[in-house]
Amino acid sequence: MNRIKQYFSTWDLSRWLRLILGIIFGLAYAFEGQGFYLLLGVFFLVQAVMNIGCGCSTVNCVSDIKKDKETNFEFKKLNTTKKDV
Repeated sequence: MNRIKQYFSTWDLSRWLRLILGIIFGLAYAFEGQGFYLLLGVFFLVQAVMNIGCGCSTVNCVSDIKKDKETNFEFKKLNTTKKDV
């Protein structure tokens, strides 16, 4: 039981919203039988359980460069002639 409480304690509002939407669409599929409701229900439930989303919602696209770190680049002139081409 503690493991379940610990798992749900890290959830934020967006995960709870996706879980609720998944359950609502799952119930809509159970009562209506429309495949579209099943598709949406599974989509939102998978997003909630696995904490995945569209784009950068799980902060996976953040660069790992610190602002105080200085990066030096060295440029060399590229000498090309017409016969090299």
